[in-house]
Amino acid sequence: MTSDALLPAADPDALLRTIGNTPLIPLRRVGAEFAPRVRIFAKAEWFNPGGSVKDRPAYRMI
Repeated sequence: MTSDALLPAADPDALLRTIGNTPLIPLRRVGAEFAPRVRIFAKAEWFNPGGSVKDRPAYRMI
């Protein structure tokens, strides 16, 4: 971990706005042979500031 990672965020409000705005990623190969017309997506929760699905509930608790 670099020392930059330990510094506080320049704009905490901007950081909080990123929680929950994680992208959906298409999983093209998963289930393609069983249901070729069905599109399956995964939520990329590692894009949250803490890198976890726990960011959203923690934000609501605070």
